Amino acid sequence: MVGTLGDSLIITVDAARDDFIAGIGYTFSGAIELERKKYIRGNHTSMVAEYYALIEAARLATVHYQNSWEVTIYTDCEPLVSKMCGDEPTWGNWEDRRAGCMWMMNKFDSWQILYRPRSNHGRAHRLAREALFEGREDENLL
Repeated sequence: MVGTLGDSLIITVDAARDDFIAGIGYTFSGAIELERKKYIRGNHTSMVAEYYALIEAARLATVHYQNSWEVTIYTDCEPLVSKMCGDEPTWGNWEDRRAGCMWMMNKFDSWQILYRPRSNHGRAHRLAREALFEGREDENLL
């Protein structure tokens, strides 16, 4: 489904991780209805895993982007919202991540990244956990 002028897109992202695998999940509702999950290898912090979920979802939204969308991304990681949108100074990798995030989000006419408690992220959370378990199974096959 392709969005039309003035549509809004709500994206909910979440991540689940262990020492070697992170699962990310996200859902779209509004201008596009879809959900995705995948796992990534590496020893990522929870916030880095959540960042990857946010960036992957934003990237996919830009692929489907049509006309004038208002995009809202919800995450249950308050520090990530502060690093991406707040006045909190960022250094090193986070400065680069923030710049990449802003570049991606500025493709939309209107956008915001907001905190929302995990209790409101049910489907994205389940997708992230499913991806984590799939990643663990694949690792055991190597």
